[in-house]
Amino acid sequence: MATWSFETFAVVFFGSVIGTALGCLWSVVLCALLIIVGIGVVTAGGSDFILNQIALGPFFGPHLGGFLVPILASAYSAGVRKNHPTGNGKDICSPLIATSWDVLVVGGLCGCVNWVIYNVIIMVPGLKEFDGMGLSIFASCILARAIFTKEGPLGSKDSIREIGLLKTDNGRIAWQANQSTNFPRAMVFGGCCGGLFGAIAIKMIAALQPLVDSGMVEAGTIQSCAVLIGWACAIFSLLPAFFSNKNFANVPSWHSQCSVPALVAVYTGSVVAAVIAGMLMWLLQELCARLFLNHASNSFCDPPATAIAFGTLGVNLLFKPEFLGLSNLFIK
Repeated sequence: MATWSFETFAVVFFGSVIGTALGCLWSVVLCALLIIVGIGVVTAGGSDFILNQIALGPFFGPHLGGFLVPILASAYSAGVRKNHPTGNGKDICSPLIATSWDVLVVGGLCGCVNWVIYNVIIMVPGLKEFDGMGLSIFASCILARAIFTKEGPLGSKDSIREIGLLKTDNGRIAWQANQSTNFPRAMVFGGCCGGLFGAIAIKMIAALQPLVDSGMVEAGTIQSCAVLIGWACAIFSLLPAFFSNKNFANVPSWHSQCSVPALVAVYTGSVVAAVIAGMLMWLLQELCARLFLNHASNSFCDPPATAIAFGTLGVNLLFKPEFLGLSNLFIK
């Protein structure tokens, strides 16, 4: 679909309204399911339409109705309309269908705005070295916070003054206290996430090379599949959160520790490098939570998406040949 056509903006709006109604968590799980289906079609030698146009594109991408938009609509519902189901704009579990028509419309309009932001990012030199979806998600969350809840990027000044910017009050304000208060356990977990999906990425690209050689599938699409399969699996694993009284305490958030390490593995061919990247991505995700989420009073800014945005920048600067080109140091 043409990037700037009326048809494209229409499907962005439609998908964003539906995502708003479903709520953030249901929407992103549905998006992950579409990604898994799309990867299956591609690896069978079929079209990339489901993957690139529906799951990652204007229909229901994670930077639109498939994740971001319900976050923005929640901030509007809680901060402006005062009709959020739980009254908490940081609640990403609750569907918003029971709010009001304007919340749904605001969600649709936010999707259209972020479609513009995303496409500008991927065209601008320098900015396109970030993960475009992750950076647009981060930028829109911060923008929505300022507009709908009148807070800055770091959240409540009172909370920062009372507790300390990088502190969590022994986990009380932590995004996921189970992960935030036990660094050794989280580092082991993050490293294993990176190792597993780094290895999968390496083997997946090798296994699907015949499809590229035959011209059935583009090499870039196969690389996307190898990087995204971990992200989709990790998102799909959030389903238990719906059946645990909306408590994320025992449901790890691990998609940033899968996708960026998989990208490292693609560049280097090294599972060890992917393990290290998984550990570093957990640390970066936690830093993003402490900077941009924990002190916010009524809006959400996704730590994994933010970590993916900045982590991808670091990986590209380290390993792309036009920058430091460190991938040349690895024997593939």
